[in-house]
Amino acid sequence: MNLVNQLIQEHCKNTTATFIYLPAPPALESSEEEELVYLQYLHLLTKLTFDLPPTILVHGVSAVTSTTL
Repeated sequence: MNLVNQLIQEHCKNTTATFIYLPAPPALESSEEEELVYLQYLHLLTKLTFDLPPTILVHGVSAVTSTTL
């Protein structure tokens, strides 16, 4: 995840805001397993967004790539 973060930093130095499409958190059946997986998911999101410009994490129907608005 650190390498992805570095890549985003290199390509988004002058951006006002960065939008990142995310998959939904995993759906689990066991509540014990659920808490651990969700904590891990949040930890990965923290590593992904560390020291980035303002970042909006989006989950939608389909992924969209845009370099201009």
